[in-house]
Amino acid sequence: MELEIVDKDTYKHVERQASIAFDEVWFHELNKCKVDTVDYLLFKTNKYKAGLIIGIDKGIIKVPYSAPFGTFEFFESCTMEQIDDILKCFNEYAVAHKISKIYLKLPPVFYDEPNISKLVNALIRDGYQIYSMDLDYYFPITDMEKYNLSLHRNARKCLKNALKHEYRLRHCEKEEDKYAAYKIIEKSRKSKNYYLSMTWEQVKDTIAYISHDLFILDIDEEEVASAIVFKVTDNINQVIYWGDLPGFADKRPMNLLAYTIYEYYWHLGLGFLDIGPSTMNGIPNYGLCDFKESIGCTTSNKFIFCKEIK
Repeated sequence: MELEIVDKDTYKHVERQASIAFDEVWFHELNKCKVDTVDYLLFKTNKYKAGLIIGIDKGIIKVPYSAPFGTFEFFESCTMEQIDDILKCFNEYAVAHKISKIYLKLPPVFYDEPNISKLVNALIRDGYQIYSMDLDYYFPITDMEKYNLSLHRNARKCLKNALKHEYRLRHCEKEEDKYAAYKIIEKSRKSKNYYLSMTWEQVKDTIAYISHDLFILDIDEEEVASAIVFKVTDNINQVIYWGDLPGFADKRPMNLLAYTIYEYYWHLGLGFLDIGPSTMNGIPNYGLCDFKESIGCTTSNKFIFCKEIK
């Protein structure tokens, strides 16, 4: 196995299309200002087997450095021995470039269970430590009957009450509507003292490239909640942000928002909707965990690894 450091055009030509949107060249070119260096790495035998885009900041490799997760992109099926060889080459690169640490936050296991499971095994044997492990919540999109059956008793009661109101889920097409959706989330986060990592300008720059959906939920002719969703893989969309405005809790807007978004993607035939983690560096937010479980989400592990280079 050999490692090649290439330019972005060569990497893009070899990769063609990443399996995960956050591993696309355009995403890294858009965010490269957030680290000191971005390197494009290709691993090959007689042909290219895998690629990895890394950010280097103050001598530390970060994968990702501006995304929910990132990973090695396997261009074809790799054996365990080949994955071990890839990590060996990566370690040699780190030593040669005087890297002190490597952080690697993998996608939730359900994104690609065979490859992620093999990679986790290889990383641990290569000396990586589990820095933390987040709990990620997602919907397998099956049908509305199964969705309703998956709700906990209290969530089913909340949804039943919410459905008594006049409501409409609006898909935002115009920029001013997308901005309105963002502002609802901004106000929601501020009211709960939650951190909002992306500005509107950053969201706007990203949705210029990525397939996306922005929604506004109206209840009784008032805008009460919204969501920003990115298409991350061919069969998985991820809720980047969602939230409701203060003052409408009695109408259960978040229960209704989850229901209407699920229904929207069920009609489109989507496979999975990633709702995101309810942990921060492995520490659970109990309220978020309980809420996401109550509305029928399934859990998946998201591993964050760290390795010190000596």
